[in-house]
Amino acid sequence: MADWFGRSSEALEKVRDTGSLLGVFTLGLGGVSNCFDPDPLWDRRYGGRPEISERITADRDFRLQAALDGCRNSVFERDSAGRFREANPVFSDVVVWIPEARWRADAIRGGGHLEVLQHTLSTLHTEKFARSLPRHRKPRYSVMADPRLADDAVVFQFGFGVFVPNEEDVLEAEIGLSRPDDAQVQKMPPWVFWNSGAQTHRPVGVYKGQRSLVISGCDEGPIRPELWFSQRVGHVVVNLNAEDAERIYPSTRQIRVVESRMKSNPDSIEWHLDFKGNDDRESLWLRIEPVSGSPIRVIAKPPTARAEPTERVDISTVAASTDSADAVGAVESGDPAEPQLSTRYSLRLVGLGLFRIDGARMPGLDEWTVWLDDWGWPVRMASMNDVDEASCLAIRSRSDSGQLEFRPADGGDFQLIPDLPFSLEAKAGGELRLLRPPDPRRYLGMLMLNASVALPVSRTPLSLGRATTSENAEPDLPIDLLDHPRSAKWAAGARGAGACLDVIDLSRRHVTVRLVDHQLEIAMAGGRASAFALDRDGSPQTELLPRSSNTTTLDPGQHLLIGGYVFRFHRDKAHTGPSSGGHRLREQT
Repeated sequence: MADWFGRSSEALEKVRDTGSLLGVFTLGLGGVSNCFDPDPLWDRRYGGRPEISERITADRDFRLQAALDGCRNSVFERDSAGRFREANPVFSDVVVWIPEARWRADAIRGGGHLEVLQHTLSTLHTEKFARSLPRHRKPRYSVMADPRLADDAVVFQFGFGVFVPNEEDVLEAEIGLSRPDDAQVQKMPPWVFWNSGAQTHRPVGVYKGQRSLVISGCDEGPIRPELWFSQRVGHVVVNLNAEDAERIYPSTRQIRVVESRMKSNPDSIEWHLDFKGNDDRESLWLRIEPVSGSPIRVIAKPPTARAEPTERVDISTVAASTDSADAVGAVESGDPAEPQLSTRYSLRLVGLGLFRIDGARMPGLDEWTVWLDDWGWPVRMASMNDVDEASCLAIRSRSDSGQLEFRPADGGDFQLIPDLPFSLEAKAGGELRLLRPPDPRRYLGMLMLNASVALPVSRTPLSLGRATTSENAEPDLPIDLLDHPRSAKWAAGARGAGACLDVIDLSRRHVTVRLVDHQLEIAMAGGRASAFALDRDGSPQTELLPRSSNTTTLDPGQHLLIGGYVFRFHRDKAHTGPSSGGHRLREQT
């Protein structure tokens, strides 16, 4: 089934898979008789063209609008109260690849069709996603020629590793490649634009606000250098918000990287790329050099762990096995006190703590229920009027039984959960696991969800706790997943009457969390109930008591339980995979 945007799950998952490789989502369409007709490329309903199909799944309904809608960015922004909130804007920069012969044939005639394609797609993008665009950045398209594309193919690329500069973007550094025995640096092919019949170029480089670069010898990424290894394989990803070992991710199956500072220009960085093929070995120099008067934030800072500016460090294995807590992405703010959010570490909400009803702790609570939607996600207050609770998978506990019960999504009566661990099936597929509780006095079990919500972490302590409506009491990282107003049934006149599950054992500023080296340090803040550090399997490690001055730490993959929420400390880690691209940024913990 496809939704209103024509977004079928199979085609969407294939496009998402392409983004897991390099942070570049690639949508390939085949059966395109006219690559200059933007409407059917944008949406299946615009102009028909039923012969067009997504090239991996052969889905005839899946087009660019559906891909952009389904593959969004995930960023954290401070709201008016100073809280971090997750936002999911669509990506604004898109590279369109069309067959080289068609591109050149139109360019000779003034590029009228190319200009229409570029302008119309940008306009549709602006109109259809008016409320979902990132702040201060309008959609920007560049139509490029690809000599390897079939005559009836069009390819779109967008994502974290795609940055198409507009007229206002400020170039901060130039990028070039050279052979070790050749002093001449070759620039990357420029971005191409059309305006009133005139072709204009902007150089590929580092622009203000740009966060990453993907340089690839084949069609994995949008930056495709003319000078590359002869086998045209391998790639590098440059993280412009990081430093030292996390600055560059190579495809470690093929490429070894050594970084150094240029003696002639200490603000520049050079990377020596060594490619080890089957029978031969090739080398390239990749250079990022600031434009005069435009120092780059990420490379203007000297490496922190090097005695000499010309010392070389092999980081091809470091990027795959070692993480630096110094590698944090800068929040776009001029306030020097603004926390620096990690680009590779996060705290992910992955499960629910299922409370044991206790008359002393919860006087008057008769029953609680958690309803789960088709995908196994708790039904919240914002969507409860659109959901039929009678057809939801549900878990409950009653004060008179003291046990966990569940009702399957296809209806019927509640059934006793006999023992833990236990598995439940969401209506749309996907397993939800019930695990034994770390503290049977307070919990009956832990429900591990098949999806997660990521919260940022920082070297600056951030408060984590229950969301409120009071700006003064709001934590940095508010959580309100259990805000369904009918989730808790209270006896008449009970002290907690009217409260939802969110309030149980969870304070407004319950704990503070901060990065220390490669661990997450947890300290009690105003929490009135214990916080539990758990291992990877959910077994208890440490209990932090209320008003305690003690701290505990989590390694990546370990868990934190506070109130009704289970979090996992997560680290993105470079990994060499079996794909043709070799290197993936894949969840390791």
